[in-house]
Amino acid sequence: PSACETAAAQQRAAAIGAPGLTGKVALTWDLVERLEDAAGRLAVALHGELTVAGVEARIAHARAETSAVEAEAHRAAETARSQ
Repeated sequence: PSACETAAAQQRAAAIGAPGLTGKVALTWDLVERLEDAAGRLAVALHGELTVAGVEARIAHARAETSAVEAEAHRAAETARSQ
């Protein structure tokens, strides 16, 4: 953050406990900043999951799990038939 942003944040932090509208506005700005931060972190996390490569990796993982379950089911069926 720039010096101006830091100073504004410090002023708002000091004003959060102020009575009346001043405190409410400062508290609202604090909430807005925290929501923006959370939205930014969520966007970064989703970007990794929703890229073409990310989606293809999840599909490949699901297919591999399905193949493993299917192979185990075939083995169990063969074992049951041979008994």
